[in-house]
Amino acid sequence: MVVTEATVRLNPVFDDEEAVFVPFEHLKDALDLSFKIAKRGMGFSNVILSRKYLAEFLSPTPQIAEDFEFILKKYMKLNYVVDIICNKDEKKIIESMVDYTIDKSLLKSLILGSPKLASLKDSDFMKILSEEKDPLKAIFAGPMKKHFEKALDATPENISKIYDKDLQPFFKKVYSKPEMTDIVWLHEHRIFPSRLMRQRMFLPMGGVIWTAYEKNLQDWMKMFVDIGDKHKLVHALGFISPFDQGRFAVLEYDFYYDHNDPDAKKRVDKAIIESQERSLEIDGILSALNFYFKGVYRKEHILFPLAKAVTNEELELFRELLNNIIGAE
Repeated sequence: MVVTEATVRLNPVFDDEEAVFVPFEHLKDALDLSFKIAKRGMGFSNVILSRKYLAEFLSPTPQIAEDFEFILKKYMKLNYVVDIICNKDEKKIIESMVDYTIDKSLLKSLILGSPKLASLKDSDFMKILSEEKDPLKAIFAGPMKKHFEKALDATPENISKIYDKDLQPFFKKVYSKPEMTDIVWLHEHRIFPSRLMRQRMFLPMGGVIWTAYEKNLQDWMKMFVDIGDKHKLVHALGFISPFDQGRFAVLEYDFYYDHNDPDAKKRVDKAIIESQERSLEIDGILSALNFYFKGVYRKEHILFPLAKAVTNEELELFRELLNNIIGAE
């Protein structure tokens, strides 16, 4: 068989597309905003990212991403960000709905200044910031914003210094291009996902949930956190993204592991089985495995009727099937 033609579906790109990043400490607050936007039909894309994903997105190396995430958690209390791509009119509405955002200027500074930010993890500046009642407001809309941007010393020349000397002229040229600090462009060209594989393998879990079960969504998220801790895995929320005007949401939660380590392989296998079992016990969920195996071409055929939790007998059969396939016993 010879392939002579390929068809690629392209989404339109509008000339007034804008990015809005809204930081949050608590997941519930991020969910409230994300679904409020979805129900109003605003935005070309709308997703909640974890601090790990944000750090990976903005940082040029794994070590800088690790230090960046540490600072977000310990000092800035930035655990989630609602990331919206929208038109300029929607941007104004969204900005009116929140107290502060990570604006375009600061996003550029965070990208070019990520190495400097990573170096501040033991600084007095960060310790003072963490003592603020609302560190996020202080850094993104308060008196510390101008000092923060100045401290980042964000220039193409400075970020290029993290590379070997013979490569620095090249990376200075790369980071001088406006695209490299244009969040909309970076979304369009999917720079983000490739960076997630720099450190180790990761296993995405999750699926689709009917959002009328709001508490179930938070319980589902907590379940993945508990399982990741139990099996001593590096783990983090990948994303939560509403669709169908907020009636449903896709949740991806990631378990990271060293695929060359037999013990890590056993632990992640156990995490797979346990998370699948416990997902089946929650109403309104269609797990990723069920979703993929049933096909995704016509989602209305697999999302309805809405899934109810399985019985104990059905769960026992499913457990036996997974153990036979994965061999995690």
